[in-house]
Amino acid sequence: MSIIDAAAREAIIPFRTSNNGRRSRERLVRAAMIYAGFAAAGSLPLLFNLAPGLQALGLGLWLPGGGFAALGGWGYLGFAATVLLFALGLVVWFATGAMALPMGIWGLTAIWAGLLARAPAGAAARIVVPALAVLTIAGYVAGSRRADRRQLAVRAVRNQYLPQALQDLAQRAARAPADAPAARELTPEQIAAVRYLLDRALQPVPAFEGFDVIDQFQTAALRYQITFSQFALALMQRHYTPRFHGYLSEAQRNLIDKMTDKKVWGYWVLESLWGNLSTDFDPASRDNIMLGGFYNTNVSLYTANTGDERYLRPGSMTFRLNGKTAYRHDARTLAQAALKNFRATSLCLYPCEPHFSYSFCNLVGFNGLPVNDRLFGTKTFDEIYPDFRSAFEEDFMRLDGEVHAGRMRPTGLALPRFTGLFMEGSLAWISTPFFPDIARRSWAILRQDAVSYDAAGEIKLALRATDGMDSGNYRKSDVAAYAHALLAARELGDAEIAEALQKRIDRVFERTISDGVLCYPRTSTYYHAFLVMARLVQQGDWAAMIMQEPQVPVGAGPLLAGCAYPDVLVAKAYSTGEDLALVLYPGRAAGVQGLKLERLRPGQRYAMAPQGESFIADSAGAAHIEVLLEGRTEVNITPAGR
Repeated sequence: MSIIDAAAREAIIPFRTSNNGRRSRERLVRAAMIYAGFAAAGSLPLLFNLAPGLQALGLGLWLPGGGFAALGGWGYLGFAATVLLFALGLVVWFATGAMALPMGIWGLTAIWAGLLARAPAGAAARIVVPALAVLTIAGYVAGSRRADRRQLAVRAVRNQYLPQALQDLAQRAARAPADAPAARELTPEQIAAVRYLLDRALQPVPAFEGFDVIDQFQTAALRYQITFSQFALALMQRHYTPRFHGYLSEAQRNLIDKMTDKKVWGYWVLESLWGNLSTDFDPASRDNIMLGGFYNTNVSLYTANTGDERYLRPGSMTFRLNGKTAYRHDARTLAQAALKNFRATSLCLYPCEPHFSYSFCNLVGFNGLPVNDRLFGTKTFDEIYPDFRSAFEEDFMRLDGEVHAGRMRPTGLALPRFTGLFMEGSLAWISTPFFPDIARRSWAILRQDAVSYDAAGEIKLALRATDGMDSGNYRKSDVAAYAHALLAARELGDAEIAEALQKRIDRVFERTISDGVLCYPRTSTYYHAFLVMARLVQQGDWAAMIMQEPQVPVGAGPLLAGCAYPDVLVAKAYSTGEDLALVLYPGRAAGVQGLKLERLRPGQRYAMAPQGESFIADSAGAAHIEVLLEGRTEVNITPAGR
């Protein structure tokens, strides 16, 4: 059997009969039993004709506001108003993690109705409230079963075309051009795109000019802009400029340090209070994968790519609440917190907001575990992987092979389908390190079902209603679907589609270059980060950065340690051991620029080609040299005599 055939077989959508796996069923059953207990307790005052207040309270346990129905007349208006208020509370819970709000509305209105009741509940209320509760539950069950049947029908169709689609993908990936590590070099277009992120990251840590500062609870939050901007810069460092630290490392450190600014993490104080009913405001210890788990991946990638051990020092990342209270963390404590959280939840995917576990957030956080293992010599990825894979497939993937947005941890209920096509595109690239089969399958489905060409030959995606917003600034835009599709196409080696998507993105979202910086004027910083990642990625780059050690150890070889930004733009910095190969561009006018070199052999003479000059490293293995930059400029530094 060929490798292609094996890859196709393993990526067929596995057969299941329900969207609820073992873990979510356990929670659903537990939630149903708890509700049944409350409903039974609420029935007792009616069955035994107890005091009117207890009867109203009992009906209030059946449904939010049910107790008002016991009052009759205007009480039904109170019933309807409470149901609407409860629904609003659920939305607020979803948006801000305030689980106490809907639960408080339900409980307090039941008590309020009990205090208002002066006469026994009427016959209508005794029938209407339980009947509505039963009908609501029956409607949910019936709707779930209809959805299951629809998804199974889609699954059957997809499994018919997937073997051929996956073979075609494998063949396209085999033909996709791939540069050898020593030949990797940023193009001027890529440099211009990266500068959008560098300009923001190189600000002083407390400054956020150019970031979208709207709210810190939802997708426009600063933590997401910071996380994916750092991922883009990490890709640049790993694959194009591994021997350049300077302003590239500084930019990543600034982003890492920005995460400890209370403007970024202070939302967790409120979410802890009204979501977990806790005064432990440490944003990295419990739940909160959208900060703690993301942060772990950020810090681990920076440390692994650079060899810089500053974040291994205790307290090197401190979240300061006030003058008395601070939460001290470092790379090890973040890794330990991630492991603890993955172990702690029965769903295996740990929460973002209190009691909500989101699929994409967990995939981002899970990427940190193999990097942690490389840094610390641990086996956490091997330990967690089997349960994580099982939970993801059984409880977070639909029967048709797509992914749920997430689940409510207390009840096991899947969140309504509010995610667009971008969810499938994001799954197809973010999971390549550890779910390569699911990644390939997701991309094959997206390509088959959503990609077409118009009469003019331009590519277009069959977008869903929920694809119409840039979630980084809440503006109307299709950028999310196109950005993630482009990133997936590049990561999986689908070069033809990637090129077509890039052209459409540049046209539709109005690619602009101003002062050497490439941007899309109405697109959020959040989605600029994804678009930069998509420009940088070649086939397998994301997976390699997460799962593999660099070919040349990060601590070996000469290093470009410093140069002025944006006067010197670094397109390549690579070493095979003793040498240093640089490609530089002037960021402003052509002219002579200074470079700081480190990790040279002390006292060794080095030659510079093609400049024909030489220099001697000082006793610390450092040197300051000057280079004339005129357009693309190569500087190859080797020990003299070689």
